[in-house]
Amino acid sequence: MQSQTSLPDKILEWLNKQGYPTEFQVANICDRHGFRVFQGYHVSSESPDVPREIDVLAQADDITDDYLIRVCHIIECKWSKDKPWVVLTSRHGHLARPACVAQTIGNLLGSTLLYRMAQDPDLHKLDLFSTPDHPGFSGRQVFSQGNDLFYSAMQSVVDVSMLDMAWYYKPPRRVGTLPRNAVIAFPMIVVDGQIFEAFFDEASQNMRVEPRQRVRVHWRGARSWRLHATIDVVSLDHLDDFLKTRAQDVTIVLDKLKTKRNELARCFDEKLLLS
Repeated sequence: MQSQTSLPDKILEWLNKQGYPTEFQVANICDRHGFRVFQGYHVSSESPDVPREIDVLAQADDITDDYLIRVCHIIECKWSKDKPWVVLTSRHGHLARPACVAQTIGNLLGSTLLYRMAQDPDLHKLDLFSTPDHPGFSGRQVFSQGNDLFYSAMQSVVDVSMLDMAWYYKPPRRVGTLPRNAVIAFPMIVVDGQIFEAFFDEASQNMRVEPRQRVRVHWRGARSWRLHATIDVVSLDHLDDFLKTRAQDVTIVLDKLKTKRNELARCFDEKLLLS
């Protein structure tokens, strides 16, 4: 007589196939590296009745009574053990490091501070603002039919990043005063499965495909961000090592943002920005 699978086991099997354990694993790893973590975080969308969900939101803050400085990681989680992801890369998509800094997604004050810090050589040394020789520009979930999961994931993670940044515009401020919130966002896609890089090898004049743990994409196709959107596609197996470096970088960036924010605040206080 064959044993029957229990209902809890069937539910667990269904959850695994839907990718829910991936979200929990990602949240747990982010928490271990000192980030403040939210799962299933919702942000207001263009349609008030249809909020958008962020799979995992991981934040690091510098907060006082006068200001909030925040670095956000907007993470989309994808279970794809049955179908590898391939990211197409090209040397023609290289982005200078100052441009990578300046084009980071942020709210009004966050983007302004980064623009003023774009030439900072200390930031150029960080993996956070690295620009690979062969950045990604497109990709696909291999062997899939129908919907382009890569494209939809890219659009989605940038869209919810922008919606999250829009929330920080809500508190009203008096004309001539510095915004209280300086927030920047780094969209990420964590794949529970294999990732490959596909590129054109000029020596052999053929395409090559190689396994990767992480590929950085300078995405030009974002509908909600007119500049390059830098998105990291990271395998779940590599996430712990990735976040170890990322947590160190974020500490440096928070300190830099604080220093630049305070410089700007002094200019406002002394009315040095008035002509």
